[in-house]
Amino acid sequence: MSRKWNFINNVLSLGLTIGLIFLSATVNKNPYSGDMAGYIALYVVGAIIFGILNTLFHELGHVISGKIRGFKFYSMTVWFFHFKKENGKINFGFNWIGNEAGYTEMIPTRKETVGKDFMKMTLGGINASLILTIISILPIIFNAYLPIKVFALLAMGLPVSVYFFLGSVLPMISDGVKNDGLTALSYHRRDESSRVGESVLKAQADLYAGVLPKDLNEELLFTVPQIMEDDLNFVALLDLRYAYYLDKGDYENAVKVNERLLAIDRLPKQYYLSVLAESLYIYSAINKNEEKAEETLYDLDKYINSVNTAQNIRIKLAYLIEILGETSGLEMFFDKAERECKKMPLKGVADYERNLIAPLKAKAVFETETEEQ
Repeated sequence: MSRKWNFINNVLSLGLTIGLIFLSATVNKNPYSGDMAGYIALYVVGAIIFGILNTLFHELGHVISGKIRGFKFYSMTVWFFHFKKENGKINFGFNWIGNEAGYTEMIPTRKETVGKDFMKMTLGGINASLILTIISILPIIFNAYLPIKVFALLAMGLPVSVYFFLGSVLPMISDGVKNDGLTALSYHRRDESSRVGESVLKAQADLYAGVLPKDLNEELLFTVPQIMEDDLNFVALLDLRYAYYLDKGDYENAVKVNERLLAIDRLPKQYYLSVLAESLYIYSAINKNEEKAEETLYDLDKYINSVNTAQNIRIKLAYLIEILGETSGLEMFFDKAERECKKMPLKGVADYERNLIAPLKAKAVFETETEEQ
């Protein structure tokens, strides 16, 4: 997408929102009375409430549409609230707002129509935002019948909803991340980026069914169009290639893919930290390079110790055993890794992590073994 249209769509979205804020604040037919600061506070509170509601509606639109299209729910983030399905149960937690106020992860389970299904799931969020935008018009239309304080609380619903709707439906890209409108347009046109994305989705469906990365259809990984390397579809493809090579024991190519990922400009933070963590694994378990491992751990310390995934525990074990030479007192790490593997929705990836952990476990000394000696 050209920068010109990206700029135009951003300006259009922001300009219309500002205009609607002015309209919503002045259309009220009931006179303001008393402390104006109180009314301003109600406008602000209303804007926050509708911000959360818009995010919730939008993400639920993805979830409902995705479920209809055969996707499995994995997680959803709405502002500070996080919902994640683990072991058949949906767990609730809190988290800091990242680059996006809302985010949904769904897992494809069928390959035949996965591209079309993904497009429909993407449009589900846009449709949900449109529905809430239409509903938010009602307080403006019936403002004469609403108490002034109630109107002040509801008035920001329209500009906030329009901002969210336009921000998702007008094709835009920010820091390499496509919005829903641009993503849906890409899949509708079946451009090269969407074809790479479709291959990634098909591979994920196989992993969900229990296929190991090394057994994935090579056509999905290697017979795809060449696209910009900072395209998230290509980043996801390279991530699959890395797992494919590592699972096959082709360490030379696994290292090359890892280096290629690290060389990508504007790699989103969540991807960068995961890729850098795999570099630590390479330096620890494959190259046995203590100096490089120490340097990499310095940059990763907070991430590797605060994000408890099977991947991170496996990498931490590789560092402890292969670099520090610690082989005892690691039972807790191995047990934690197995618990995290059981939570993973992609069975093939869970088994892949178990296979990588197995040789590390073989080098560990457990308490029962020490007692016998």
